[in-house]
Amino acid sequence: MPELSDDHKAKIRKLWHETSIHSSYIEEQLSIRFSPEEVLTALMEATNKEFAELALIEWTSEEILQTVKDTKVISNKPIIEEEIILNETIIPDGVMRTLLEEQVKFKGDRWIIHKYDADPFPSSPHAHNYEAGLKLHLGNGDLYHGSELSGSITCKKLKELRSLFKKTKMPKLEC
Repeated sequence: MPELSDDHKAKIRKLWHETSIHSSYIEEQLSIRFSPEEVLTALMEATNKEFAELALIEWTSEEILQTVKDTKVISNKPIIEEEIILNETIIPDGVMRTLLEEQVKFKGDRWIIHKYDADPFPSSPHAHNYEAGLKLHLGNGDLYHGSELSGSITCKKLKELRSLFKKTKMPKLEC
């Protein structure tokens, strides 16, 4: 494979960065959970192109939706009919359950930690806010869009958020 130009590398980074925005749009339109990684998998399935080739195309969220809507990646997703968040659990103590993820609501935002997240970036574990397309480093409060640093929360807010997660072992606090 020939060496990629700096422009092509920039386009690859841009597509990777924007996949969280595209996945949020597709989730909203189709009422499914759809990760940024699944956006890329579905695009590669639908177009028979590699990731580097896909990056050469300027994609809108609607174009991606129209391209991937009939793929196996989409058709295998269960449709979320309705989702609510209760202030406290209604499941009685002692009832066995499997923890696939832990989620909390913090100052109007929903943060989710996946138990078996394959991606250890930016921390292990880290929290996702799918509505904003952000990942939160649970050690230092840095916020990322994809792999690009886009801001941070204060140490005070980070400590408050971390305290809401009851079942997840947090990384070492760095602030």
